[in-house]
Amino acid sequence: MVKQVYNVMSILNAGGVRAKRGYPGEKYIRPSAPIATVNIHSVDDTAIAVAVEVFAVQADDCENTTANALTLLLAKGWPCRVEGCQFREKMGLFSMRLLTQYPVRTAVHTQLPYAVFLDNVQMPYVTAFSAESEAELYQDASGEDGTQILRKTKVWTLTVEELIPVDVAPEAASQETFTLAVQRTGGRETYPDCRWETVRRKESQDGVHLVRIAKTWSDPTISE
Repeated sequence: MVKQVYNVMSILNAGGVRAKRGYPGEKYIRPSAPIATVNIHSVDDTAIAVAVEVFAVQADDCENTTANALTLLLAKGWPCRVEGCQFREKMGLFSMRLLTQYPVRTAVHTQLPYAVFLDNVQMPYVTAFSAESEAELYQDASGEDGTQILRKTKVWTLTVEELIPVDVAPEAASQETFTLAVQRTGGRETYPDCRWETVRRKESQDGVHLVRIAKTWSDPTISE
């Protein structure tokens, strides 16, 4: 959860909104310019609510700074809610609180109607899988029956897409041969003798989008 707090702080500071960790260990100091404090508000299985509280000497500075923070966080696609400006008499400051929902990815994408296994170990972060068979066709007119359509060596191209959460380190792609299997309610497809050919990674606020492409020259086996 601390990572989410520092992530929001980084977004705000990069966008020109001065921000620091909420509940600091040091004694509170009256700010000379608007400042935001960031801390965890609540947590459930779908999102972490992060609170951003802006403090300023002037009410308009407080509202303007909160508006800037809102723009920065909405640009990330996160739902936000802003509470009204109030005067903290003991502090002699105006404050406004902004709540944003930082998304949390579940470990297993249970909405998929299938599961993908690598060497009999389930891949927990798979978001999509596809398999494509390719072979070059050519004509052979040497036979007695006339022209025949023949196939050269067939190859299967397997694409596995994953979304690795921000707090999980992606594993390195193995250079050895392996087996990929897809388990559905109706049965299991097993692709032996696979090798990774292409690995693409893209960083995002939600985690690492990982696309790996493997090839095998062996036909899959089907089992119940």
